[in-house]
Amino acid sequence: METITISKLNKLYPYSRPLPTIQIFLLGLIVISGLIALFFAAFHAFMLVAEPTQAFFAALVIEAGLIAECLARINKPRSVAPWLGLVISYIVSGTYNYTQAAFAGKDLGGWELGALAFGPLSALAVVSLTFGNELRSYQDQVTTWNHARADWVEGERKRIEQERQQQELDRLKLVQEQGQTRLESEQRHTEKMARIEAKKDVPRVSRKNNGGVPKMSQAEMLKRILEHLEKNGDTHMTQLAEQLGTSRSTLYRRIDELQQAGKVHKNGEGWKVN
Repeated sequence: METITISKLNKLYPYSRPLPTIQIFLLGLIVISGLIALFFAAFHAFMLVAEPTQAFFAALVIEAGLIAECLARINKPRSVAPWLGLVISYIVSGTYNYTQAAFAGKDLGGWELGALAFGPLSALAVVSLTFGNELRSYQDQVTTWNHARADWVEGERKRIEQERQQQELDRLKLVQEQGQTRLESEQRHTEKMARIEAKKDVPRVSRKNNGGVPKMSQAEMLKRILEHLEKNGDTHMTQLAEQLGTSRSTLYRRIDELQQAGKVHKNGEGWKVN
């Protein structure tokens, strides 16, 4: 089986990574636009009492502090410190904006100055918190997706490992069965050869001639011929051949062998055993 790494399993995960929602993009656009607008408003207000460089950094610090506290509040919703920092940043920024608005617009009333000081600031804070909550919700979805993918990868890794182990067991079992089959075949072959060797020492009496009489070995036939001729020397050769289960020509050859060996001879009365 092909080795599959964790990275390959991560790519094989059947579910896609969650995508950011359209709300996140819209809220992000609003926050960026609000930050730019608030920055220029604060910069313009600070230009009335300070140099351009001082006004730039003052406006930047106010915005950065407010946004940092909003993000801290989102990342640690149960902590008191982000809440406290957000309230302090809101009060400081709002008071300073109120002072600048009062200096710039001397004819404006208190509620008008409050609206100019805290209205845009409050709107930006609310939008920033909403944007952060959307980001946190998306982050939770991604975290859940990562955990689910990790569990799936671990399950697939265990399943593949079990399949690999089972294949190895099946292979070993097959090798064992093949070895057992080969051993049994060798044993059968050995037994067969033993039977063949044993048959070599046994006279061939299983084959039969046309008369149905089992054939015998040459030594046994010679012995039977001698016994018969000793009892009846003038026997008829055809009858003797039938009794021995052989042909007349074979019988004559065996008698010639006995005669050449000096075991029988023929006289006027027939065959005599020496």
